[in-house]
Amino acid sequence: MKRFSKHRNIINLVGCMTRDGPLYVIVEFARYGNLRDFLRARRPVSTYGSRILGMHQAEDIQQLTMRDLVSFAHQIACGMEYLASNQVFVHNMFKHKFH
Repeated sequence: MKRFSKHRNIINLVGCMTRDGPLYVIVEFARYGNLRDFLRARRPVSTYGSRILGMHQAEDIQQLTMRDLVSFAHQIACGMEYLASNQVFVHNMFKHKFH
């Protein structure tokens, strides 16, 4: 397995187990969970007045600003640049539709 130095915009692989059963993957702890659910939970209220909440209540969730979204996009780009510079092939990452 190829080793990389830590990068602040990449959740690092801690370990994996592939023998004798299902594949187990252990990654660094992400305080806010996965990015997709984090962003979905903080969507602006739609014209119908509904939002995807997951496990949160509407009053507990702070909406994101345009500055937050641009910052997230920049951080993702920095992480992808790091992976590309280390010749890491990330497949199917953007294949799925995000609603």
